[in-house]
Amino acid sequence: MKVFLFCQVCDFLNVKLQDSSSCHPRVHPVWTILVDLLFMETNSQTLQTPKKKKKRSQTEANGVGKTVDERVASFWELVVDKSLLPSSHERKYLVMELLQLVLPRASAHSTRWILSETLVHCLIDNLVAKGNILHKSAQRCIDFICQWAKADEKRIPAVILSLQYCSNGKFDSLTKTQTVKQLMDMLKSEEGSFLLYEKLVQLFNAKDTWLTNDESGCELYDLKGSKKPKVEGVKPHTPKKHWVLDQLCVFVKQFRGELAVRLSLQKELVKFLTVNALFIGSPGTKCKVKGLDEEVTFPPAPLSEDIRNVCLARLQSLLVDVSPSASISRDKKMNPEDVLLKKVPDSSDPRFFLLDLCNMLEQIPGVTRVQPISKDDRDAINALQSCISQLFAVVSFVILSRSEAISLFKFM
Repeated sequence: MKVFLFCQVCDFLNVKLQDSSSCHPRVHPVWTILVDLLFMETNSQTLQTPKKKKKRSQTEANGVGKTVDERVASFWELVVDKSLLPSSHERKYLVMELLQLVLPRASAHSTRWILSETLVHCLIDNLVAKGNILHKSAQRCIDFICQWAKADEKRIPAVILSLQYCSNGKFDSLTKTQTVKQLMDMLKSEEGSFLLYEKLVQLFNAKDTWLTNDESGCELYDLKGSKKPKVEGVKPHTPKKHWVLDQLCVFVKQFRGELAVRLSLQKELVKFLTVNALFIGSPGTKCKVKGLDEEVTFPPAPLSEDIRNVCLARLQSLLVDVSPSASISRDKKMNPEDVLLKKVPDSSDPRFFLLDLCNMLEQIPGVTRVQPISKDDRDAINALQSCISQLFAVVSFVILSRSEAISLFKFM
Protein backbone atom coordinates (compact mmCIF):
# COMPACT_ATOMS: atom_id res chain seq x y z
CA MET A 1 0.00 0.00 0.00
CA LYS A 2 1.98 2.92 -1.35
CA VAL A 3 -0.49 5.67 -0.51
CA PHE A 4 -2.46 5.77 2.69
CA LEU A 5 -5.20 8.38 3.25
CA PHE A 6 -4.56 8.52 6.94
CA CYS A 7 -6.50 11.66 7.83
CA GLN A 8 -9.64 10.50 5.99
CA VAL A 9 -9.53 7.11 7.70
CA CYS A 10 -9.20 8.69 11.15
CA ASP A 11 -12.03 11.12 10.41
CA PHE A 12 -14.28 8.38 9.06
CA LEU A 13 -13.59 6.05 11.97
CA ASN A 14 -13.59 8.71 14.68
CA VAL A 15 -16.79 7.50 16.31
CA LYS A 16 -15.62 3.89 16.19
CA LEU A 17 -12.30 4.89 17.71
CA GLN A 18 -14.13 6.52 20.59
CA ASP A 19 -16.12 3.33 21.14
CA SER A 20 -12.85 1.39 21.50
CA SER A 21 -12.68 2.69 25.06
CA SER A 22 -15.40 0.16 25.92
CA CYS A 23 -12.64 -2.37 26.66
CA HIS A 24 -11.25 -0.08 29.40
CA PRO A 25 -8.71 -0.37 30.99
CA ARG A 26 -7.21 -2.41 28.14
CA VAL A 27 -6.13 -0.62 24.95
CA HIS A 28 -7.88 -1.96 21.87
CA PRO A 29 -5.49 -3.56 19.31
CA VAL A 30 -6.74 -1.17 16.65
CA TRP A 31 -4.66 1.60 18.20
CA THR A 32 -1.44 -0.35 17.72
CA ILE A 33 -2.30 -0.76 14.05
CA LEU A 34 -3.09 2.94 13.66
CA VAL A 35 0.16 3.98 15.34
CA ASP A 36 2.10 1.68 12.99
CA LEU A 37 0.37 3.29 10.02
CA LEU A 38 0.95 6.75 11.46
CA PHE A 39 4.73 6.28 11.44
CA MET A 40 4.85 4.36 8.17
CA GLU A 41 7.25 5.90 5.65
CA THR A 42 5.67 6.75 2.29
CA ASN A 43 7.24 6.22 -1.12
CA SER A 44 9.06 9.50 -1.73
CA GLN A 45 9.52 8.89 -5.46
CA THR A 46 5.78 8.46 -5.99
CA LEU A 47 5.10 11.66 -4.12
CA GLN A 48 7.80 13.78 -5.72
CA THR A 49 6.87 13.11 -9.36
CA PRO A 50 3.16 13.93 -9.76
CA LYS A 51 1.81 14.34 -13.26
CA LYS A 52 -0.23 17.40 -12.44
CA LYS A 53 0.25 20.12 -9.90
CA LYS A 54 -3.45 20.11 -9.09
CA LYS A 55 -3.36 16.43 -8.36
CA ARG A 56 -0.36 16.92 -6.08
CA SER A 57 -2.04 19.61 -4.03
CA GLN A 58 -5.11 17.43 -3.69
CA THR A 59 -3.11 14.45 -2.45
CA GLU A 60 -1.29 16.62 0.08
CA ALA A 61 -4.62 17.89 1.36
CA ASN A 62 -5.76 14.29 1.77
CA GLY A 63 -2.73 13.49 3.91
CA VAL A 64 -0.64 11.87 1.18
CA GLY A 65 2.91 13.18 1.01
CA LYS A 66 2.88 14.64 4.48
CA THR A 67 5.88 14.09 6.67
CA VAL A 68 5.58 11.93 9.76
CA ASP A 69 5.56 15.03 11.97
CA GLU A 70 2.69 16.55 10.00
CA ARG A 71 0.71 13.32 10.14
CA VAL A 72 1.26 13.16 13.90
CA ALA A 73 0.01 16.75 14.24
CA SER A 74 -3.12 16.05 12.16
CA PHE A 75 -3.86 12.78 13.95
CA TRP A 76 -3.38 14.20 17.43
CA GLU A 77 -5.51 17.27 16.82
CA LEU A 78 -8.34 15.37 15.12
CA VAL A 79 -8.50 12.19 17.20
CA VAL A 80 -7.05 13.15 20.59
CA ASP A 81 -7.59 16.87 21.23
CA LYS A 82 -10.97 17.23 19.55
CA SER A 83 -12.45 13.79 20.17
CA LEU A 84 -11.05 11.80 23.10
CA LEU A 85 -9.90 14.40 25.63
CA PRO A 86 -13.18 16.39 25.82
CA SER A 87 -15.00 13.13 26.61
CA SER A 88 -15.23 10.62 29.49
CA HIS A 89 -12.64 9.51 32.04
CA GLU A 90 -12.21 6.23 30.18
CA ARG A 91 -11.24 8.06 27.00
CA LYS A 92 -8.89 10.39 28.85
CA TYR A 93 -7.25 7.30 30.31
CA LEU A 94 -7.01 5.93 26.78
CA VAL A 95 -5.16 9.10 25.69
CA MET A 96 -2.59 8.66 28.46
CA GLU A 97 -2.02 5.07 27.34
CA LEU A 98 -1.94 6.11 23.69
CA LEU A 99 0.75 8.69 24.45
CA GLN A 100 2.98 5.88 25.68
CA LEU A 101 2.56 4.19 22.29
CA VAL A 102 3.18 7.30 20.19
CA LEU A 103 5.88 9.18 22.10
CA PRO A 104 8.70 6.58 21.84
CA ARG A 105 8.43 6.69 18.05
CA ALA A 106 7.96 10.45 17.72
CA SER A 107 10.65 13.05 17.16
CA ALA A 108 11.38 15.90 19.54
CA HIS A 109 9.92 18.15 16.84
CA SER A 110 6.47 16.54 17.36
CA THR A 111 6.42 17.19 21.10
CA ARG A 112 4.59 20.50 20.82
CA TRP A 113 1.64 18.73 19.15
CA ILE A 114 1.59 15.63 21.33
CA LEU A 115 1.95 17.60 24.57
CA SER A 116 -0.81 19.93 23.44
CA GLU A 117 -2.52 22.53 25.57
CA THR A 118 -5.57 20.27 25.97
CA LEU A 119 -3.48 17.29 27.10
CA VAL A 120 -1.33 19.33 29.51
CA HIS A 121 -4.46 20.82 31.11
CA CYS A 122 -5.87 17.29 31.46
CA LEU A 123 -2.70 16.16 33.22
CA ILE A 124 -2.75 19.19 35.52
CA ASP A 125 -6.41 18.63 36.44
CA ASN A 126 -5.69 15.03 37.44
CA LEU A 127 -2.39 15.68 39.21
CA VAL A 128 -3.76 18.41 41.47
CA ALA A 129 -5.26 16.01 44.03
CA LYS A 130 -4.48 12.38 44.84
CA GLY A 131 -8.20 11.66 45.11
CA ASN A 132 -8.83 12.31 41.42
CA ILE A 133 -9.89 9.27 39.41
CA LEU A 134 -7.01 9.48 36.94
CA HIS A 135 -4.36 10.75 39.35
CA LYS A 136 -2.24 7.59 39.23
CA SER A 137 -2.57 7.36 35.45
CA ALA A 138 -1.54 11.01 35.04
CA GLN A 139 1.45 10.50 37.36
CA ARG A 140 2.50 7.42 35.42
CA CYS A 141 2.15 9.39 32.18
CA ILE A 142 4.34 12.23 33.47
CA ASP A 143 6.97 9.77 34.67
CA PHE A 144 6.97 8.16 31.24
CA ILE A 145 7.42 11.57 29.55
CA CYS A 146 10.38 12.37 31.82
CA GLN A 147 12.03 9.01 31.12
CA TRP A 148 11.52 9.50 27.38
CA ALA A 149 13.11 12.97 27.56
CA LYS A 150 15.98 11.71 29.73
CA ALA A 151 17.01 9.21 27.03
CA ASP A 152 17.97 12.09 24.69
CA GLU A 153 18.92 15.50 26.06
CA LYS A 154 17.63 17.18 22.89
CA ARG A 155 14.10 16.18 23.87
CA ILE A 156 14.23 17.91 27.25
CA PRO A 157 13.87 21.53 25.99
CA ALA A 158 10.83 20.58 23.90
CA VAL A 159 9.12 18.90 26.87
CA ILE A 160 9.92 21.80 29.22
CA LEU A 161 8.54 24.36 26.78
CA SER A 162 5.33 22.39 26.24
CA LEU A 163 4.63 21.88 29.93
CA GLN A 164 5.54 25.42 30.95
CA TYR A 165 3.92 27.30 28.09
CA CYS A 166 0.59 25.51 28.46
CA SER A 167 0.59 26.14 32.22
CA ASN A 168 1.82 29.73 32.12
CA GLY A 169 5.10 28.63 33.67
CA LYS A 170 3.43 27.11 36.75
CA PHE A 171 3.32 23.40 35.99
CA ASP A 172 5.21 22.35 39.12
CA SER A 173 3.26 24.62 41.46
CA LEU A 174 -0.10 23.61 39.98
CA THR A 175 0.61 19.88 40.04
CA LYS A 176 2.59 19.95 43.32
CA THR A 177 5.39 18.03 41.64
CA GLN A 178 8.98 18.77 40.66
CA THR A 179 8.65 17.64 37.06
CA VAL A 180 10.05 20.74 35.35
CA LYS A 181 12.75 21.17 38.01
CA GLN A 182 13.92 17.60 37.47
CA LEU A 183 13.95 18.10 33.71
CA MET A 184 16.02 21.27 34.06
CA ASP A 185 18.45 19.46 36.36
CA MET A 186 18.97 16.91 33.58
CA LEU A 187 20.39 19.62 31.32
CA LYS A 188 24.13 19.38 31.90
CA SER A 189 25.79 19.67 28.49
CA GLU A 190 26.34 22.84 26.52
CA GLU A 191 24.33 21.53 23.57
CA GLY A 192 21.18 20.75 25.52
CA SER A 193 21.35 23.90 27.65
CA PHE A 194 21.79 26.26 24.74
CA LEU A 195 19.06 24.44 22.82
CA LEU A 196 16.55 25.42 25.50
CA TYR A 197 17.99 28.92 25.70
CA GLU A 198 17.76 29.42 21.93
CA LYS A 199 14.21 28.07 21.78
CA LEU A 200 13.14 30.56 24.46
CA VAL A 201 14.82 33.43 22.62
CA GLN A 202 13.13 32.37 19.36
CA LEU A 203 9.80 32.21 21.16
CA PHE A 204 10.39 35.73 22.49
CA ASN A 205 10.94 37.03 18.95
CA ALA A 206 8.08 35.04 17.40
CA LYS A 207 4.40 35.86 17.20
CA ASP A 208 1.71 33.67 18.79
CA THR A 209 2.98 30.49 17.19
CA TRP A 210 5.06 27.53 18.14
CA LEU A 211 8.21 27.70 16.08
CA THR A 212 8.76 25.11 13.41
CA ASN A 213 11.99 24.08 11.80
CA ASP A 214 12.07 26.19 8.64
CA GLU A 215 14.26 23.63 6.92
CA SER A 216 11.60 20.93 7.37
CA GLY A 217 9.07 22.89 5.34
CA CYS A 218 6.36 22.51 8.00
CA GLU A 219 3.53 25.02 8.30
CA LEU A 220 3.16 27.36 11.24
CA TYR A 221 0.90 26.07 14.02
CA ASP A 222 -0.70 27.92 16.87
CA LEU A 223 -0.46 26.80 20.49
CA LYS A 224 -3.27 24.28 20.04
CA GLY A 225 -1.59 22.61 17.08
CA SER A 226 -3.90 24.09 14.43
CA LYS A 227 -2.54 25.60 11.26
CA LYS A 228 -2.24 29.35 11.48
CA PRO A 229 -1.66 31.61 8.45
CA LYS A 230 0.93 34.32 8.58
CA VAL A 231 -0.64 37.69 9.33
CA GLU A 232 1.24 40.86 8.59
CA GLY A 233 1.22 43.69 11.07
CA VAL A 234 0.21 41.60 14.09
CA LYS A 235 1.60 43.07 17.29
CA PRO A 236 3.69 40.76 19.50
CA HIS A 237 1.86 39.16 22.39
CA THR A 238 3.11 41.08 25.42
CA PRO A 239 2.21 38.53 28.16
CA LYS A 240 4.08 35.85 26.22
CA LYS A 241 7.24 37.97 26.21
CA HIS A 242 6.94 38.52 29.95
CA TRP A 243 6.68 34.77 30.44
CA VAL A 244 9.69 34.04 28.23
CA LEU A 245 11.83 36.58 30.08
CA ASP A 246 10.91 34.98 33.40
CA GLN A 247 11.73 31.50 32.08
CA LEU A 248 15.10 32.63 30.68
CA CYS A 249 16.18 34.18 33.97
CA VAL A 250 14.97 31.26 36.08
CA PHE A 251 16.71 28.75 33.84
CA VAL A 252 20.07 30.55 33.86
CA LYS A 253 19.87 31.26 37.60
CA GLN A 254 19.06 27.64 38.51
CA PHE A 255 21.42 25.99 36.03
CA ARG A 256 23.61 23.48 37.86
CA GLY A 257 25.80 22.20 35.05
CA GLU A 258 29.46 22.84 34.34
CA LEU A 259 30.91 26.20 35.38
CA ALA A 260 32.03 27.06 31.83
CA VAL A 261 28.53 26.40 30.47
CA ARG A 262 26.95 28.45 33.27
CA LEU A 263 29.23 31.41 32.54
CA SER A 264 28.45 31.17 28.82
CA LEU A 265 24.71 31.17 29.54
CA GLN A 266 25.07 34.17 31.84
CA LYS A 267 27.02 36.05 29.18
CA GLU A 268 24.43 35.24 26.50
CA LEU A 269 21.58 36.35 28.73
CA VAL A 270 23.39 39.59 29.64
CA LYS A 271 23.88 40.26 25.93
CA PHE A 272 20.22 39.48 25.13
CA LEU A 273 18.80 41.65 27.93
CA THR A 274 21.20 44.51 27.26
CA VAL A 275 20.32 44.71 23.57
CA ASN A 276 16.57 44.61 24.25
CA ALA A 277 16.61 46.97 27.22
CA LEU A 278 19.13 49.66 26.35
CA PHE A 279 19.66 49.79 22.58
CA ILE A 280 17.73 50.28 19.35
CA GLY A 281 18.81 48.88 15.99
CA SER A 282 17.34 47.88 12.67
CA PRO A 283 14.66 45.20 13.35
CA GLY A 284 15.89 41.67 12.80
CA THR A 285 19.48 42.61 11.92
CA LYS A 286 22.58 40.88 13.23
CA CYS A 287 25.63 42.94 14.12
CA LYS A 288 29.15 41.81 14.96
CA VAL A 289 30.65 43.48 18.00
CA LYS A 290 34.28 44.18 17.19
CA GLY A 291 36.71 43.64 20.01
CA LEU A 292 34.52 41.11 21.80
CA ASP A 293 34.12 38.53 19.04
CA GLU A 294 30.39 38.53 19.70
CA GLU A 295 27.27 38.83 17.55
CA VAL A 296 24.05 40.50 18.68
CA THR A 297 20.60 40.21 17.12
CA PHE A 298 17.96 42.90 17.38
CA PRO A 299 14.29 41.87 17.74
CA PRO A 300 12.33 41.55 14.48
CA ALA A 301 9.77 44.10 15.67
CA PRO A 302 10.12 47.20 17.88
CA LEU A 303 9.63 46.47 21.56
CA SER A 304 7.22 48.38 23.76
CA GLU A 305 8.44 50.51 26.64
CA ASP A 306 6.91 48.01 29.06
CA ILE A 307 8.93 45.12 27.63
CA ARG A 308 12.14 47.17 27.69
CA ASN A 309 11.55 48.03 31.34
CA VAL A 310 11.04 44.35 32.15
CA CYS A 311 14.28 43.48 30.32
CA LEU A 312 16.11 46.15 32.31
CA ALA A 313 14.70 44.86 35.61
CA ARG A 314 15.71 41.28 34.72
CA LEU A 315 19.20 42.51 33.77
CA GLN A 316 19.65 44.23 37.12
CA SER A 317 18.44 41.13 38.93
CA LEU A 318 20.83 38.92 36.95
CA LEU A 319 23.81 41.13 37.80
CA VAL A 320 22.94 40.81 41.50
CA ASP A 321 22.69 37.02 41.20
CA VAL A 322 26.13 36.71 39.57
CA SER A 323 27.84 39.10 42.01
CA PRO A 324 30.62 37.62 44.20
CA SER A 325 28.68 38.22 47.41
CA ALA A 326 25.72 36.22 46.07
CA SER A 327 27.97 33.37 44.97
CA ILE A 328 29.75 33.28 48.32
CA SER A 329 26.48 33.29 50.27
CA ARG A 330 25.37 30.22 48.31
CA ASP A 331 28.65 28.42 48.97
CA LYS A 332 29.38 28.49 52.71
CA LYS A 333 32.23 25.97 52.51
CA MET A 334 34.71 28.26 50.74
CA ASN A 335 38.13 28.88 52.28
CA PRO A 336 39.07 32.46 53.24
CA GLU A 337 41.62 32.63 50.40
CA ASP A 338 38.98 31.43 47.92
CA VAL A 339 36.57 34.04 49.21
CA LEU A 340 39.08 36.81 48.53
CA LEU A 341 39.85 35.46 45.08
CA LYS A 342 36.16 35.12 44.31
CA LYS A 343 35.67 38.83 44.96
CA VAL A 344 38.13 39.71 42.23
CA PRO A 345 36.29 39.72 38.88
CA ASP A 346 38.06 38.35 35.83
CA SER A 347 37.36 38.46 32.10
CA SER A 348 34.49 35.97 32.53
CA ASP A 349 32.62 38.23 34.95
CA PRO A 350 29.27 39.21 33.31
CA ARG A 351 29.50 42.69 34.85
CA PHE A 352 32.76 43.49 33.07
CA PHE A 353 31.31 41.98 29.91
CA LEU A 354 28.31 44.32 30.21
CA LEU A 355 30.52 47.41 30.38
CA ASP A 356 32.58 46.37 27.37
CA LEU A 357 29.45 45.38 25.42
CA CYS A 358 27.77 48.76 25.95
CA ASN A 359 30.92 50.62 24.85
CA MET A 360 31.25 48.49 21.70
CA LEU A 361 27.56 48.66 20.74
CA GLU A 362 27.65 52.44 20.74
CA GLN A 363 30.34 52.32 18.05
CA ILE A 364 28.20 50.30 15.61
CA PRO A 365 26.59 52.48 12.90
CA GLY A 366 22.80 52.56 13.15
CA VAL A 367 22.74 51.45 16.79
CA THR A 368 21.60 53.99 19.38
CA ARG A 369 20.77 53.97 23.05
CA VAL A 370 17.14 54.09 24.13
CA GLN A 371 18.11 56.94 26.46
CA PRO A 372 21.19 58.90 25.32
CA ILE A 373 23.91 59.50 27.92
CA SER A 374 25.17 63.03 28.48
CA LYS A 375 28.85 63.89 28.14
CA ASP A 376 29.26 64.43 31.87
CA ASP A 377 27.70 61.04 32.66
CA ARG A 378 29.90 59.34 30.08
CA ASP A 379 33.06 60.92 31.52
CA ALA A 380 32.01 59.80 34.98
CA ILE A 381 31.40 56.22 33.77
CA ASN A 382 34.77 56.08 32.00
CA ALA A 383 36.57 57.41 35.08
CA LEU A 384 34.79 54.92 37.33
CA GLN A 385 35.58 52.03 34.99
CA SER A 386 39.24 53.00 34.87
CA CYS A 387 39.40 53.30 38.65
CA ILE A 388 37.75 49.89 39.12
CA SER A 389 40.19 48.24 36.70
CA GLN A 390 43.20 49.70 38.50
CA LEU A 391 41.78 48.78 41.91
CA PHE A 392 41.12 45.17 40.90
CA ALA A 393 44.60 44.87 39.42
CA VAL A 394 46.16 45.96 42.73
CA VAL A 395 43.88 43.71 44.80
CA SER A 396 44.59 40.73 42.55
CA PHE A 397 48.34 41.26 42.94
CA VAL A 398 48.08 41.51 46.74
CA ILE A 399 45.88 38.41 47.04
CA LEU A 400 48.07 36.32 44.75
CA SER A 401 51.18 37.41 46.64
CA ARG A 402 49.53 36.49 49.93
CA SER A 403 48.48 33.10 48.56
CA GLU A 404 52.03 32.39 47.38
CA ALA A 405 53.39 33.40 50.79
CA ILE A 406 50.95 31.07 52.57
CA SER A 407 51.85 28.19 50.26
CA LEU A 408 55.57 28.82 50.82
CA PHE A 409 55.06 28.93 54.61
CA LYS A 410 53.30 25.53 54.55
CA PHE A 411 56.32 23.87 52.93
CA MET A 412 58.83 25.35 55.38
